[in-house]
Amino acid sequence: TGTVWMMSVFQALCKQLQVPFYNISPSRGLCSTKADRREFLIEKIGKREKCVIFENHSRFDLQNLDLSDVKGVRIVRDPRDVCISAARYHSWAQEPWLHIPKEEFGGATYSQVINGLETFKDRLVFEMENASNWTIQKMLDFDDYGVFETIHFEKLMVDVNMMEWHKLSIKLGFDGIELVISQRVF
Repeated sequence: TGTVWMMSVFQALCKQLQVPFYNISPSRGLCSTKADRREFLIEKIGKREKCVIFENHSRFDLQNLDLSDVKGVRIVRDPRDVCISAARYHSWAQEPWLHIPKEEFGGATYSQVINGLETFKDRLVFEMENASNWTIQKMLDFDDYGVFETIHFEKLMVDVNMMEWHKLSIKLGFDGIELVISQRVF
C-alpha cells in the first residue's frame, strides 16, 4: 500500500536532516503492543523532540495529549489496489505473522493458504476477506486528531512535478533548505 516506499522516503529524509526516525510498528520490536506505542508517544510528544514517528498502519493513540506541535501524514490507497498489492506481497513476504499457524486456517499459515490458492482471483478474494478487510476498515475508522493530513497514494505516484509533496512538506512544517532536501529525497 506504499508503506515501504513512504518508510524509505522518511528514513532518508531524517538521515539528511539529522532528525531521529522511530518506527513504532509492532513488527519492528520497538513498540510491540498498543500500550508500548502509547507510552512511546507520550514520552516523545511530551519532550517536544523533533522527530519522525512512523507506524505501518497509522495506529496512533493520541487521545488527551497536547498536540499543539504535532503534525502528521497518513497515506491511503484505493481499496482495490490495497487488495491487489497485498495479495501479491503476502505470497512472498517474510513478515512473522504470515508464517504463524492459525486455527481458523486449520493449522496452516496465512502464507501457506494464500500460496495454495490456484488463481490470482482466489488470492484476491482471500485477501479481501482477511488482511485487506482489516486494512480498509482501519483507513475508514482513522481519527486524525486534527493533526494528520491525509493524502492518496495515487496522487503521489503521479506527482512528477512534486507539487503534492511540496504542499505536504509545508504542512509538515518544513521550510527553507528542509523543503529542498524533502523534494530531493522524494
